[in-house]
Amino acid sequence: MVKTGYRPVVSVVIVNFRGADDTLACLEACGQLAWPHDQLELVVVDNASGDDSVERIGAAFPDIKLIASKKNLGFAGGCNRGAEAAVGEYVAFLNNDARPHADWLRSAVTTMEADSSISCVASKVLDWDGNNVDFIDAGRAYYGHGFKLHVG
Repeated sequence: MVKTGYRPVVSVVIVNFRGADDTLACLEACGQLAWPHDQLELVVVDNASGDDSVERIGAAFPDIKLIASKKNLGFAGGCNRGAEAAVGEYVAFLNNDARPHADWLRSAVTTMEADSSISCVASKVLDWDGNNVDFIDAGRAYYGHGFKLHVG
């Protein structure tokens, strides 16, 4: 049960690889989240982009935790590196080309706090225009092939 007035610290981990424009737009959208900013930690892992991503992101958002990896760890490795550096009670992973809905964290945390048997939640992903479902569920065939359900 969510305690009245209580909001845990949530760390949002974003991995960047030569996508500073997308990452900057994503960070801007994170600034619009309906979550107390003093309870929000933004962690960006630059996966050895080799361009001006680190400088641009750091200049635009000097208050985030920006990790400049010396080697490309891959997406999962970048997520793991960000999670290692995170201090929040909850860690949320957000693709750098995503625009989170303002209620994204509130909905996720409310769900997690309401039932202690839930260990993780996933988000519904809409297309860029916000009209059609891109991802809401997944399946796996008996031979291991993964596929998206409910696309469109």
